[in-house]
Amino acid sequence: MARHFIREWRELRMTQVQLAPLMRMTNANLCQIELGNIGYNQRSLEAAAKALKCYPGDLLREPDVFDVYLAHLPMERRSQIMSAVRALVEMSSDIKAN
Repeated sequence: MARHFIREWRELRMTQVQLAPLMRMTNANLCQIELGNIGYNQRSLEAAAKALKCYPGDLLREPDVFDVYLAHLPMERRSQIMSAVRALVEMSSDIKAN
């Protein structure tokens, strides 16, 4: 099973006590998943992502500093900001090429 970063993403947004019921599990079960003592499944990964306002794939990578800044934004806003950043990076690449 792939390493996950559910705890790291959760810590950006809420407590275990807040997340567990949103995932329809006990705090103890969430704790065991976060510690890696029991595995996650697709349903729990999707439930965590929905509650944490991120994509399931995000939970399989360590959050970076950009994620910390975006942590409290709605997904639509996050997508808009990411599109703007991509455009700036492309523009920067074009400038360097000339």
